[in-house]
Amino acid sequence: MKIFSVKQEIDYYETFKDFANDFSFCDTDLLFTEAVLYDRYMEKCKLPCNVLIKDNFSVTEPDEETVDKILEAISGKNIKRIIAVGGGSVIDIAKAIRIKDAYPFGKILKNEIPIEVEKDLIVVPTTCGTGSEITSGAIILQKGTGLKTIIPCFELSSSLAVLIPEFILGLPFKMFVYCSMDALAHAMESYLARGKTTIFSRAQGGMAIELIVNNFVNIALKGQAYQKECAKEALFASTLAGISMTNSNCGPVHALAYPLGEVYHMSHGEGIYEFLVPVMNLYQKKDPHGELLVKLKNIIIPVLRQYKDDVNYENAFGVLEEVLSKVYPKRPLHKCGMTKEDIVPFAEGIMETKMRLISTGYTEFTKQDAIDIFAAGL
Repeated sequence: MKIFSVKQEIDYYETFKDFANDFSFCDTDLLFTEAVLYDRYMEKCKLPCNVLIKDNFSVTEPDEETVDKILEAISGKNIKRIIAVGGGSVIDIAKAIRIKDAYPFGKILKNEIPIEVEKDLIVVPTTCGTGSEITSGAIILQKGTGLKTIIPCFELSSSLAVLIPEFILGLPFKMFVYCSMDALAHAMESYLARGKTTIFSRAQGGMAIELIVNNFVNIALKGQAYQKECAKEALFASTLAGISMTNSNCGPVHALAYPLGEVYHMSHGEGIYEFLVPVMNLYQKKDPHGELLVKLKNIIIPVLRQYKDDVNYENAFGVLEEVLSKVYPKRPLHKCGMTKEDIVPFAEGIMETKMRLISTGYTEFTKQDAIDIFAAGL
């Protein structure tokens, strides 16, 4: 029985220029990225390869129509490698367009044909949250429903992940916070994932938790400028969290965030921020002395003591929330458009469609739990 794997080689460079000088770009490569990244970091490198800019097709989250347009654009081209430089949207699309005979992409989302990969993939993440450089699946919005559809396929994994902290230095502070929150949730949920977590996934997730919480504590104490000092740690933590998540699973925090993104277009990282501490508080209430929750608190308590001396097993998640609020206050859910009338449908929806996530929560997670957390967030 397999309990742990990492498919990728992981490389590190200080800047994209260093990577470009060391990597043999050629005319059968496709560089897939976003306009702002290409203009700022790549155009000056004069790379001898095909270039495709996501913004020319869509500026929203990856959806079925966008994938189809890109598949049409590269049809007939001799592309052997895709170098995806971007955040989760760019990387998810890059994974999708690797699939052989994928046009129209709806047949992939509907499982009408088997997935066969025909192009190599190199991923350069430019955020510190998704862990997509490591994860195997891709998430694409399905036409007609607007639902985020997961394509869980190990063959979609990249062969090489390239970590470059230069990109993290350029992130707007709010995006840096939301990305780091996503990575923290990956690490914490996979650490606690019932029936999925292992000593190996917890080794990766535990280090990610320590790094990210330490970054947040130092930002709370020293201010936003600390982002530049912790860019490398944030990037490493995101990849570690991605390794942990790939070998374990996420949980109810992610399930709760999905409908806010699908209906009100709240960014995924902000959605995660809304629900991470409330779910941890729920676990604290239901089973405060469980082995894994105690181990998780053993990771964060020494770090949080830099911020508050009297942090302990009972108030650890409360202190974490204080730190996060000092770093970047979260907004009430009604500010993004959510109403009281959404509470029950959202709760019912995730219990119907997100049981893959719900079922691996640290404790049992019920429809009433979801209703209570949504209501409290309004």
